[in-house]
Amino acid sequence: MQYRRHYTEGGSYFFTVNLAGGSAGFGSIPSKMKTISAITSIDTLKYANKLKAAGAESRIAETEAEALAEVFELNLKEVATREDLKQMEERLNERQAAL
Repeated sequence: MQYRRHYTEGGSYFFTVNLAGGSAGFGSIPSKMKTISAITSIDTLKYANKLKAAGAESRIAETEAEALAEVFELNLKEVATREDLKQMEERLNERQAAL
């Protein structure tokens, strides 16, 4: 997972969280990326702009967008993929067979 700050010409910035890099506990296993492919990046600039359009102050909108990116980064580290569950089931079956 890549967590990156991007700067605009006006000096403001936004974050993206990209899982394609396969770090932060996800590895680069293609099956894992397919399982979580629906969540590949978060465009915090777009999110902040939507908040501003809805009437939020600029500072609050940008802080909210940053916080959202951090929440995704922290929570996605704990996601168990179908492949993870399959491997766990196989290990449990092996242990049970050994008994």
